[in-house]
Amino acid sequence: MKTLVLGVGNEIMGDDGIGLYVVEELKGTIEGVDWEVTSESGLKLIDYLMDYDRVIIVDAIVSEEEVGKVSVFSLGDFCCLPSISNHSLDLISALRMINREIVNIPVEIFFIGICINTTGKVQSGLSKQMEDIFPEVVESVREKIEELISEDNYFFKVVGGDIHGEAKA
Repeated sequence: MKTLVLGVGNEIMGDDGIGLYVVEELKGTIEGVDWEVTSESGLKLIDYLMDYDRVIIVDAIVSEEEVGKVSVFSLGDFCCLPSISNHSLDLISALRMINREIVNIPVEIFFIGICINTTGKVQSGLSKQMEDIFPEVVESVREKIEELISEDNYFFKVVGGDIHGEAKA
């Protein structure tokens, strides 16, 4: 299955850029996966998705959960999320407008959300708090990606998981 991991975010908005930084760190570490990063959003993201069977988007989510917590969401989970970044929200809106029969977009789209507690603050690079836990966040995201692309994880892909990425029993 042709897979893309797409890191999105804004590197001049502090922790909102976490998806970019994590995917840059992971590039080339998992065989058989293409890696891209972008600050674009909405319809512009559709170009990245075309001609892939599976896309895993890594992005920040604003949450009162612990900063750095990593969760997996399917496309259908997005209606239940308290707050997601503008990058992914714009992508969801764009996907709803696209006719899948005309545009070749992936059958499987997953989001790996990394909890941050603030957006809108102009700051180059990550906060001190996020920098301190960055290695653990990268490792957690890598593990989630490996789970999602694992052939043994078929149940999660077809049936879905809860918002923490755990397969339903």
